[in-house]
This record gives sequence, C-alpha cells and structure tokens, in this order.
Amino acid sequence: MKQTIFTIVALMLLLTLAPLPGLARRNDEAARRRSDSLKAEYIYMEAAALQNAGHNDSYYMLMRHARAIDPANMTVRGELARYNVLMPTVDSTDTEAAYADFQAYFRHNPLATGNAEFLADIARRMGRPDDFVWVWRMVDSASRGRVDPALNLADALVYRSRVTGDSADINEALAILSHLQTMRPGDIQLVHKQLVIKNMSSDTAGMVQLLQELRRQAPANADAQIFIGSVFAELGMTDSALAAIDRAGAIAPDNGRVSLARAELLRYAGDSAAYDAEVFRALESPSLEFDQKFELIGRYVTNLYGDPGYRGRIDSLFRKLIEVNPGEYGVHDFYATYYLEIDSFARAAEQYEYAVELDPTQQSSWHGLLQSRSMSGDTLGIISAARRTLALFPDDAYAALMGGSALSMAGRPGQAVAFIDSLDMENVDNPRGLSYLLTTRSDILASMGQVDSALAGYNRAIELDAENNLALNNAAYFMAENDSDLSRAEVYASIACAAESENPTYIDTYAWVAFKRKQYPRAKELIDRALELYENDAADNNAPDTEGEESTTADEPVRPAETDETGESEIPAEILDHAGDIYFMNGEHLKAVEFWERALAKEPDNAKIRRKVENRTYFFD
Repeated sequence: MKQTIFTIVALMLLLTLAPLPGLARRNDEAARRRSDSLKAEYIYMEAAALQNAGHNDSYYMLMRHARAIDPANMTVRGELARYNVLMPTVDSTDTEAAYADFQAYFRHNPLATGNAEFLADIARRMGRPDDFVWVWRMVDSASRGRVDPALNLADALVYRSRVTGDSADINEALAILSHLQTMRPGDIQLVHKQLVIKNMSSDTAGMVQLLQELRRQAPANADAQIFIGSVFAELGMTDSALAAIDRAGAIAPDNGRVSLARAELLRYAGDSAAYDAEVFRALESPSLEFDQKFELIGRYVTNLYGDPGYRGRIDSLFRKLIEVNPGEYGVHDFYATYYLEIDSFARAAEQYEYAVELDPTQQSSWHGLLQSRSMSGDTLGIISAARRTLALFPDDAYAALMGGSALSMAGRPGQAVAFIDSLDMENVDNPRGLSYLLTTRSDILASMGQVDSALAGYNRAIELDAENNLALNNAAYFMAENDSDLSRAEVYASIACAAESENPTYIDTYAWVAFKRKQYPRAKELIDRALELYENDAADNNAPDTEGEESTTADEPVRPAETDETGESEIPAEILDHAGDIYFMNGEHLKAVEFWERALAKEPDNAKIRRKVENRTYFFD
C-alpha cells in the first residue's frame, strides 16, 4: 500500500499518544498496590481500635484480612505475629512462622518501643538464648552508647552463660559493665550487677575488690557505704561491714537508713542489746520512711514474739512507733495481730478498735476485732462489732455468723435469726461460708422449737457444701428426733461419721438414727464406740505430762478420767440417756438403768430420764 507523508505523520502521532502495553500494565499494578496498602492501613487502624476496646477476636480477624490484602505491610505482619506467637496451638509450624515474622518486624525497626522487650521475652520462653542475646546486641548497636540497652545485653549474656556454661559470655558481660562503670563511677546498680556475676563463680576476692573500688569512687555517698556494708555482712565480714556503716553514719548522721542497716548487722552478729538500742534509734529517726520502720519492727516481732522475755521490749517498740508515727492504721493492725498471737485477746481487741477507726475499709481488721472479742468471751463486744461490720460490708458472712452466734448465746435467739437474715446473701461469693452460716441459723431455729424450718436450712447448707459435716450430723439428729425421713438421716449420719470417724458426737447421732430405725445391735455397736471415744479423750486430757520426767512405776496409781462435779466422767447426759435406751432395747436392762442413773446425775431436773430410772424401763414418746 502506498504511503504518503500524511500517513507517516499520523502514524507517528499515534505512537506518541498511545501508551505501550507493558507500561500500562505496570502503572495499573502500582495503583493497585497503593490502593491495597491504603485499605490494609485503614483496616489496621480499625483493628487497633477494636483491640483497645477489648474485642480481641474481631481484632484478630481484621488483622488477618489486612495482611491478606497487603502482605508487604511490615507493621501489619509484625503486630499479627505478636498476637499469633502467644496463641496456644498444636501446630508448631504456625508458631515458628509467627516468630520469624516478628523477628523481621523487629529487624525492620529494632528501636520501636516494646518490640525488643517482647521478642527477648519470647526468645527466653522458647529456650533460645542465642536469639535473646541477638535482640539486645542489635538494640545496643543501634542505640549508639545508651546505657540501658548495654545493661540488657550484659544480662542476656549472663543468662546465656547459665544455659550454655560459656565463660566467654561472662567475660563479655563483665567487660560491658566495667566500661559503663568508667562512664558512671559510683553507680551502685552497676556494681551490684558485677557482684552478682562474681558471686556466681564464688569469686569473693573479686567482690571485695569491687566494693573497695566503689568506696573510692563514692567516698561521700552514704547510700553507697550502706550498700557496701550490707554486702560485707552477707559475706560474713562483720568488721568491714561495721566500718562501712560507720562511714555512712559519719557522712549522714541523721540518716535513718544508717540505723536501719546497723540494726540488721547487729542482729546478724547476735548482739541483742546493741540491736535493741539501734532499733529504737531507727524508729525515732525523722528521716527514715514509715514503711522502713514498719519493716524493721516486723522483723523484730517475727523473730522474738515467741520469747516472753522480749514482750516488754516489743510493747515499748510499738508504743514508740505509734508515738513517732501517729495515725498509722498499719501499726495498730500489726500490734493487734501480735497480741492475738500471744493470746492477749482484750489488748488485741483494743488495737483492732484503733485500726478500724483509722481505716474502716479494711475488712480483715474487722474480722480480727470479731475474733479477738470472741476469744475473750466478750459477747456484747461481738454483737457491737458484728453490727458495725455488716453496716459497712452487707455481704460479710463471717460478721453475720459471729453476731448471730453471740446473740443466741446471749439468750436472744429471735434477734439472732433476724441478724443473720439481714445479711445480703445474694452477693455472698463464698458457698462454704454461707453453708456454715445457714447451719448456725438452723441450730438457733431448732433451739426455738422450729425444727421443720431448721431442717430446711440444714438441707440448703448441705446443697451449698456437701462436706459440711456439722449440717449433715445436725440434720440427721433432728430427723431421728422427729422420726422423719430416717433413710436420709442414715445417709447423712454415715457421711459425717466417715469424714470424722473419731468424733463421738457424730457417732452418737448415727447410733440414735440406727435406734430409731430399730437396728438395735448396730445402734449398740455405735454407741459403745462413742462412749469409748469420750472415755479415751478424758483419759488423754488428764494423763500426766511425762516429757522430760522419769516414767511412773507400776506401784504408782494412774489418774482417773476427768470428772465433773458429780464425780461422773465428762460424757454428756444426752449420750448416756441414748446409751440407756439402746442397751434396754438390746435386752441389757440393768446396764440400761445404770446409764440412765448417770444421765440423771448430770441433769437431775430431767423428768423424762427420772421416769425411766424410777420405773426401770424405757418409755416410747
């Protein structure tokens, strides 16, 4: 075909204006990548917002979507890897892939906040000491002489040396710390790290050299001298330790920490008189923080409270601490705990009263007050404290239990039940405690003659705690007394006795249930066991204490079992009465009368027992 000049020009214009096919494809791909990158970035921001709101599942799904859209986005890959590497999985391949992704993320920006700490922690958990060291070496290299990364590298090297036993790591760690010491002479933290390393290899001479160097570098630093003294004390070098503490005292005569350090040193040395004097000096120091004083008196009391000879000194210490730091709740609470430990219950209650007045929000102090009032037999005090406790803590089952029991003991059973019922039981998150509270309530109802209500309460208590043996026993007893649901009573009694096979009260209940079921031989077997346990317990309580003495000879009389004012052994009248009934139904009538007579001696006003004795026979109700 013939071409003209116009044809050639037109063709050239077309070539100029029309893009080449390959270039067009490349431009489309770049545009798509930019679009995907923007989408992934947007999804990442949405995911981060969901994570901040606590929606971790949604966060994870969006992050996976973002990575699928833009696999090259290092932030998305790294943050998703952070999540994946901590997920429990049966596929170790997934964990390895996530770990590798986070390594790449860290390598991309080793100084990003938190990345190094996270990767180092994961490396340690996965047992990869080389990676642990690599992380901190990279951060140290990138941070251009900063102290903290170098310290972390030294710690990582020490860790790896413990795993591998490579002394080269130890030497490198010491070299790093020594170099830092030249930059920061007198730095106690750096010396401490070096001491730890020296101690690992039992290099006592090296430790002493470090301490001497610290003394030269920080001659006017009282804290440094105290530190030196404490390390010398741990090394057993008492003279060097005292010298360092004395230097600290000369530098800062009013520094309470000097007295604190000297007191601890004197305690190690066993110089009790000097230790006491230093403790008092420390407590009087205005420069010593209260927490340090409190720690000091805590050590003193813990070490010496068991020795009655020190109790006067301990009282003086507490009074001094209260005088110097008035209004501190913790002192009175600890003072009360001390009195509780040495069975000085009235004084314990007094200190707990001070404590709850200073800080009424401390529930444990209210419990201590209730316990100390109870141990001292202060019924009215228990009632008062329980009412105040429940006013502050409406769901406090312990306060309800103590207050209800005290009201019952005071002969006010109706008020006792009402007090227990004032508890906010719906919010009590303590099934066992609530179970025993309901047991106490049922005991009170039973004493008022409301046995049906009591049994309902016992059953509810057992539902809350199937191992509440007291509820099981008491429910079984009242079922037997009422001749109601005796098969269940037998189950309850058998469970309680199986759990506490040496409890004579529970065994008596089991015997009484068997009696009511007309299982007379079984009842006799059980009541004999209960009587035997009572007799053995009385004999054990009255046995002479022969510890440290020569044993008695065969000619010396054996002390009888403990007896009450009637001369009878300490077996309750009710159990003796049960024994008489059971023996009578087993045909041993004379023995039955003996048991009834013993019971009547204990309860001479019991008309029912008297009738049995006078008529020498059992009476059915």
